[in-house]
Amino acid sequence: MVSLPMFVYLLFTVVDFGTTEQIFAAVALFGLIIHFLHLSFESKTKKVIVDIFVFACLLSPLIQRMLAVPLERFNYSWFLIPAIAFASLYLATLVLRIVHALTAKPLVEEKITVE
Repeated sequence: MVSLPMFVYLLFTVVDFGTTEQIFAAVALFGLIIHFLHLSFESKTKKVIVDIFVFACLLSPLIQRMLAVPLERFNYSWFLIPAIAFASLYLATLVLRIVHALTAKPLVEEKITVE
């Protein structure tokens, strides 16, 4: 349920002209779009690199807000639980994707391009 307000926040912040938050919201929306479109990549290493880039893009508005506002304002569970869950679960997904990319056998198409 937290993702819907965050998505609405990003949409409204992108059209709020003249603020630095607009840049970070645009970067996060760009990362979100890439997240849904990067499934078409065939190479596992490209997917891992794009996942790391998307993670940085999605974290950018969160980091910007934490640097702009004193940290005492974020010391409540309605913020900490979703933020920590997002960061830890996305990092776990990245680690699993890297392990899968390193241990998986190459596809026929990847064997042809290497040779």
